[in-house]
Amino acid sequence: MKMPKLLAGVSIMAAALGGMYAIAATTAASMAGGFATEESSSHTRNVAFSTEVQRVSTEHKAARAQCELASGKERKVCNARARIEEIRAFRGANVF
Repeated sequence: MKMPKLLAGVSIMAAALGGMYAIAATTAASMAGGFATEESSSHTRNVAFSTEVQRVSTEHKAARAQCELASGKERKVCNARARIEEIRAFRGANVF
């Protein structure tokens, strides 16, 4: 007679543990989904930031290359304008 009671007790424990596992798995999955969304959003912002920095830097280098063709005061003015445009581009892109 003790065997059916033992089997019933084990079955109840297994069902209870299975239920707790299901609840824990659901909770963990929903939490992980929230973390993945935040991390994904952060990654997207980082990629956009890097792309914008690279674009602005490339434009600045091209402008500076044009300044190399000038000489004297014209070169200084050209470099200053290139730097001002670089700063404006960075600020417009919310990089600074």
